[in-house]
Amino acid sequence: MKLLIVLQRILALICCLGLASCASLSIPKQPSDDYIATLLEGNKFESALRTVDKWQDNFPNNLELPKQRKTIIQAIGRFETDTLKRAKQLDADDQWHETRIIYENALEILPSSQALQNAYSEFSVRRLNYINELKEDIDIERAKHWLSISAELKAMYNAAPNDREAKVWKEKSEAEREHLARRLVNYGLAHEKNKHFGTAALRYDLAYRLSPGEFTKPYHKRAAKTFAQRKIEEKQRDKANQQRQQTKLDQLIEDFDHYLEAKDFRLARQTLGAMEIIDANSPTVLDRKAQLDKQRNIELKKSIQDGKKFYTKGEFESAINAWTRALQFDPDNKEIKENIQRAEKFRDNLKRLKQDS
Repeated sequence: MKLLIVLQRILALICCLGLASCASLSIPKQPSDDYIATLLEGNKFESALRTVDKWQDNFPNNLELPKQRKTIIQAIGRFETDTLKRAKQLDADDQWHETRIIYENALEILPSSQALQNAYSEFSVRRLNYINELKEDIDIERAKHWLSISAELKAMYNAAPNDREAKVWKEKSEAEREHLARRLVNYGLAHEKNKHFGTAALRYDLAYRLSPGEFTKPYHKRAAKTFAQRKIEEKQRDKANQQRQQTKLDQLIEDFDHYLEAKDFRLARQTLGAMEIIDANSPTVLDRKAQLDKQRNIELKKSIQDGKKFYTKGEFESAINAWTRALQFDPDNKEIKENIQRAEKFRDNLKRLKQDS
């Protein structure tokens, strides 16, 4: 009897081992392509990756799993590209609420995407900065409004201190001005943190004018110090710029004198134009302009006279050259142009007569 029981147990063990072996043979070595495709259609990218990576750990030698993983990565890339394209288009159209929804929905689907995280972070910072700038602009306009009506409010209250509405307006004005002054100080501190000291000083100055008191007084002093420093820097920049301009002008004057001495009137005129851009009213520049005009007139008259002498002698080519040189000093002179045309006509006729003979 005991022997029979032992044999039954052995048979049962053999059956179990056989079933386990058969089961192991029936287990696939990778998820099906259809299963992966279904996950991708539902935008379940990370589930698809986890599935493939898990099977890859169990079957490292399976060459089909890397192909499936590449397919998933490509699908993720297309999803990121399409999302960024739609979000940027909405952003460009100032549809910021819709843009935010696009990013947040995409990150719920693919929270590990670095590209989407970076784009959403940049968008959020820019959107926040834009909103803060709008708030600051609105507060500045409100501050200017209260400053513009401060005299009227003061006059109204002084004229009727017991008037209920006058008292309400006075209290409202003081509360609103103090509130805005504190906000302006905060804006100034933020600008100072970003090293925009000039803008910060403007906010502090406006805050003090809006609500002069112990709270705004220290910031007003900082603003005054900044303004004073900026004036010093502006003077230094102006002085340095004047020195640079003077150095450049001195060099141009030297070049001008050289060109004028060499009778290169074209370059002399160009140099004079550059000098006039720097300081057209400088006595030195005006003197050089007079010199150029005087020398120009002398050379113009000489070239015209030379042309006439050559023309009288029948030396038409030399006459044309002399009058052409004269045109350089007076390009719009019709008489000189007519003289050149006449001389060219005689020169050409003379050439034909010589050829015919």
